[in-house]
Amino acid sequence: MINLRFLGFGAAFYPPLGNTSAWFLHGRDFYLLDCGEDVFHKVYELEEYKSSPSVSVFITHMHTDHIGSLGELIAYSWFKRNRKVKVYYPDERLKKYLELSGINVDIYDFMGGTLENQGLTILPQPVFHDPSMGCFGYRIKDQDEAVYYSGDSGLVSHEIVDELKSGRLARLYLDTSKSAPRDSGHGNFEAMKERIGIKWRDRVVCMHLDCDFREEIEEEGFAKIFI
Repeated sequence: MINLRFLGFGAAFYPPLGNTSAWFLHGRDFYLLDCGEDVFHKVYELEEYKSSPSVSVFITHMHTDHIGSLGELIAYSWFKRNRKVKVYYPDERLKKYLELSGINVDIYDFMGGTLENQGLTILPQPVFHDPSMGCFGYRIKDQDEAVYYSGDSGLVSHEIVDELKSGRLARLYLDTSKSAPRDSGHGNFEAMKERIGIKWRDRVVCMHLDCDFREEIEEEGFAKIFI
């Protein structure tokens, strides 16, 4: 089972909920989804990170609320814990960003976008968000189930919702905004309710919230976010 634990679930302009980032273990290996400005100090405190022989980070896109402390995580892991972080992202421009931040490619491993390792598969899926950079969601699959993590993106596709209904996807983790227009690069909550029927909502986790409307989200039948 893929047990995503969130370190934060807020949007860039709503810092009270923290930068959206989640982690999970597969065996003893540590996997992190995004590493925004306030994420490193939270990872730093995790025993699961400290004890893991392998650390992998999957980046959805290069806005700073998703990569702002990636350099710190890489440098700390190398210089203080003697391990290279594996960075997954299909857009190689991330390497230039890290280089300009003083993070040499010699102290981390840039892996591209796809992972297949000991029964775990993570595949990038392009999403609509910001055309100036590569923006991706990720399909995460182990021996038991598959989930979809949207990253920041506009409304979820009918195809993804159909996979949820058919059972091919056990859960969806979706960018959710109270105020974003329906045609923007963020998931409009009203449009999401129209697309995802009440029967399926308890398997949908709303994240990247632009205000704290968790009570309304739960009243509409969507899952509680798990910290």
